[in-house]
Amino acid sequence: MTINHATFTVTRTYPQTVDKVFGAFSDESTKRRWVAARDQSESTSFRMDFRVDGHEFSAFSLPEGEHLPPQVRGQRITNEAVYQHIVPNERIVYAYRMSIGGVCMSVSLATVEFQPASKGTTVTFTEQGCYFENADGAAMREGGWNDLLARLGAVLELH
Repeated sequence: MTINHATFTVTRTYPQTVDKVFGAFSDESTKRRWVAARDQSESTSFRMDFRVDGHEFSAFSLPEGEHLPPQVRGQRITNEAVYQHIVPNERIVYAYRMSIGGVCMSVSLATVEFQPASKGTTVTFTEQGCYFENADGAAMREGGWNDLLARLGAVLELH
């Protein structure tokens, strides 16, 4: 059994205030727009209970045509998280498990930090992951978070 441990950090600065950016992580309807927006079909599911010990769940099916490894295409991906620590407008820490086709591929600790910047808010996302065999690995996960944070920026601009 192969286990790869890795840590990565993604940083983005948004022109909105800290409370607005933090709200995009803490408000279910707003977060749904940037996390679950990739596929609005019946296969998409998203719910969250934003509080310490609260849970977040998302599930979606990847299209066959995505540029992903063949074993992943068309599979149902689920993310199950538990919020561990929340300081409003400062940080969120949660542990999450990602599965593909019902098989656990990784378990991670994620930290999201919010810092006022001269022109808005800087978000620093750090993931410390344990990636199992057939997992997407840290490089693809980092790419996924880059995409998610770009979608967050688009949602923030609209609201």
